Amino acid sequence: MTIPAGDWNWLEVSKLTVSLAGPVVTLIVGLWIKGIVDRIEQRRWEAQNTIKWRLSVFERFAPKLNLLHNAFMYIGRWKELEPPDLITLKRDLDEIVFTYEFLWSTDFREKYKALMETCFRLNQGPGENAKIAANVDMYRKAHSDWDPRWDQMFVPVEQRAKRVDIQALIEVVLRSAVRDLGLNLSQR
Repeated sequence: MTIPAGDWNWLEVSKLTVSLAGPVVTLIVGLWIKGIVDRIEQRRWEAQNTIKWRLSVFERFAPKLNLLHNAFMYIGRWKELEPPDLITLKRDLDEIVFTYEFLWSTDFREKYKALMETCFRLNQGPGENAKIAANVDMYRKAHSDWDPRWDQMFVPVEQRAKRVDIQALIEVVLRSAVRDLGLNLSQR
């Protein structure tokens, strides 16, 4: 039924309005829901990329921390490390920690600093390397090609670090790093 022009009344206008309102409301609600879903998806994507990025930092940090642990516990590949390698290892760890300093909490930085101060005697003076607080005799025995200059890279016997202290510090540093990076790895 067609209504001739000029014969529109309020009832016909109301029917037309109601018939158009459904699709318009559906369109508006659909766009609103799509916006919400897009924002959720964007946050999920950002969270996944953040975790991937944090994991890449952790993947650089954890093996070096493990190597430091081995070097002071005299386990694993420690015999492959010469004294200059230990200084390089310290520098590599420092580079990771200080390059990504904004990722780490104050708690982590303090624990990391305590670990480094236990494993090494820092601030030996301008141009001087940190001294290694490990047992020089263990390293001397492990290397048949010992360079006598390496003796100077170690602290005196009475200043050596205790393995139990290093073990405890490594564990707290590692747990703190996992927590700071938001990796939610199950911890014992």
